[in-house]
Amino acid sequence: MAAIAAEFGVGLPRFAITEGRLHTFTTRSWTRPPGPGETYMVVTFGGPPE
Repeated sequence: MAAIAAEFGVGLPRFAITEGRLHTFTTRSWTRPPGPGETYMVVTFGGPPE
């Protein structure tokens, strides 16, 4: 970890070191189409396709 911190100038907050990982939650599959009644969002970066 010291090598990564020295190379990239990053570190972990003390909370992450003392308390461990944060809570997680389960998400839906990103590769299947939405089911009936499910909503979805499309995010694009850049301009319109040419």
